[in-house]
Amino acid sequence: MLAALATTIPGCGARETEPAARTGQTEPGAERRQWSPANAQAAMVGAVSVGREATVEGAPDAVTFAFAEGVTVRAAVIDKGDVAAAFGADVAALQAILGAPEDVRPWLYRVTQETVALSAGDGGLCGGLRTTHLIAAEFVDAANAWTLRIASLHRPPGRDGERRAAQHCFSYDFSR
Repeated sequence: MLAALATTIPGCGARETEPAARTGQTEPGAERRQWSPANAQAAMVGAVSVGREATVEGAPDAVTFAFAEGVTVRAAVIDKGDVAAAFGADVAALQAILGAPEDVRPWLYRVTQETVALSAGDGGLCGGLRTTHLIAAEFVDAANAWTLRIASLHRPPGRDGERRAAQHCFSYDFSR
């Protein structure tokens, strides 16, 4: 735990811990909440603030992703076990859609509300389509920097044997 919190101390020659020791396993918004765009797609929606909401006992946690350019998404986390049961998708399938390293735990969310302001030029996170699910993860990238990656889906992953595949709209990268 302390290794994950290590930081560079000026003048001491100390280095931050290696990325492998800091891969994200916590849910987005649990520790880091403010993120800046790190790719062209993310620049279209602007910086993002991630907030978690307390829910009633037994209900899924609610997470809000508020983007600076007028898109706000409220979503409920889908438990890892429920992902396999409901969609037939495993962690590797979610990692592949997200483009996340294999040691990173992706989180799947069911979008409960997507609000798109008139000022949001390209519509919501799936453009003109309705965003139904998000896959998100926080991790340390190859450049040793914290990254939040969000993949928007118009359709969730299908069960094994189903012809229907997830309809991945866009991937958004953010940095600290």
